[in-house]
Amino acid sequence: EFPQQERAKKLLADISGSMNSSVIREHYTNALDSIKKGDYEKAVRALKAILQLDPMHPQAKRMIVNARRLKLKSTYEMADKFLIEGQYLKARQAYEKALKNNPSDSATATTLVRLEEITRLADSLDGEGREARLMRTSLYNYASAEGNIKVSVAAAWYANQLAPENPMTQTIRNFIEEKNHQVLRLLDPPSGEMDVVEQKLFAALNHIYEGRYDLAVEESGLVLELSPGNTMALKRMGSAYYLMGENDRAGEVWRRALKLTPNDDELKGFLDILK
Repeated sequence: EFPQQERAKKLLADISGSMNSSVIREHYTNALDSIKKGDYEKAVRALKAILQLDPMHPQAKRMIVNARRLKLKSTYEMADKFLIEGQYLKARQAYEKALKNNPSDSATATTLVRLEEITRLADSLDGEGREARLMRTSLYNYASAEGNIKVSVAAAWYANQLAPENPMTQTIRNFIEEKNHQVLRLLDPPSGEMDVVEQKLFAALNHIYEGRYDLAVEESGLVLELSPGNTMALKRMGSAYYLMGENDRAGEVWRRALKLTPNDDELKGFLDILK
């Protein structure tokens, strides 16, 4: 009888699992429909119903966070705007409001921890100069869930190179380096002979010569984060794409560069190759 009982239990479990799967699919469909219609609370209720059937369902948990983010879109957008602009105390307050209404949002929780660290350095960073923009770029890429830590480190270095007499550039450089020991091992430190942008343009060129085109694209992209509209970075990025056989992307990048320097014969020659 024991084997028969085990088979019966397994059969019941399979039937129960099948029924649950069907119900979960129905709840999932309802949640997607509700999100499309902008009824985010209804979507959250459907997703919570999934978690009652399967408490470990990872997709339902993620979708609850995302549905609430959509419901709180204006709050998140305002928080992001403050962070980009360097209004760190205001950004912190806006993210706190978002997290209060979306407590499972781990990405925002991490951003808040980092903003608490930043506001110990400064409540805000104003200014129109290059070093001010670079400091904001560095801190944004450190704090934001969408940030790039390599950009954060490079921007801190470049700001300090441009304005070594400004104590805040050194403070931010020290802070970012302290928080990113692992990333520092992957980056070439600033050299005395070149600034960070020149150094990365040189690295991109070497990567092209060595056939490491993906790295050339990465280095050129990093330069564009530090120096938007840098024509040389666009040239090298386009060349890397071209050598990878991605002619459409190469043409798109070179045309961007030509809009910035319409009399550049070298760029015109590059684009002629694609015809």
